[in-house]
Amino acid sequence: EAIHRMLLSSSKSAANPAYFSQSEDSSETYDAYQLAWHLLGYYVDCNSESSYGSGCTRQVLYAVYVNPKYEGGGISEYTYYDITSGKWECYGQGSTCITKMDCHLDDTQWKLLGVFKIDDISQSDGWMEQLFKHEGVCIWGEDTYDFASSMRQKMPSSCTTANQLDENGNALFYDTKPKKNGEITLGLYTDYRCSREYAGNETYDVFQIANSDESYWELFNEALDVYKQCHPCISYDLS
Repeated sequence: EAIHRMLLSSSKSAANPAYFSQSEDSSETYDAYQLAWHLLGYYVDCNSESSYGSGCTRQVLYAVYVNPKYEGGGISEYTYYDITSGKWECYGQGSTCITKMDCHLDDTQWKLLGVFKIDDISQSDGWMEQLFKHEGVCIWGEDTYDFASSMRQKMPSSCTTANQLDENGNALFYDTKPKKNGEITLGLYTDYRCSREYAGNETYDVFQIANSDESYWELFNEALDVYKQCHPCISYDLS
């Protein structure tokens, strides 16, 4: 299970692995099909032990939920929201689908276990690589999977020198940057930890500096929108 590796990795982090705001006991043992998760977005942490010396850590945030009304029906107990059709689909036999997998909605009956963070967003064997390999290969088409995997590999893994000076002759740097609505892009910074975003009078194209394409980042975020929907915490085959 990809989510299990995420939680295991988070629990061994030098920093606090979770920002708990829970309504259920996270120490309880739950059935694997009773749990769900969804992507929240990204965060810059300049205070964790791992952030010193290598720049401020870029982290991914995701929420984990439990279904308190789970009846033991496994994956076929749920209906799933199809972002393509805009409809809730039941893949179970007969009338076994009794609960919506809707933990991403405000009026959900799922209960929050916690909000977790992972440091390694795009690195090899990091969050994106594991997620794409175990789930993206199933829910994306081949073209989207190849595109997202290529984008992940080209993302900066740390604060990187821009080989560019600002109007005062100071060095500039670039790294990934969180955006609203749980998106991610590139940002230009004035310090080697990429904690202070450039706000000077000159206009610099950080995408050109990083040899990247802004439109590709927009497509990349669109591809990741599917993970903002509620997903099971275990691999499954709906066919």
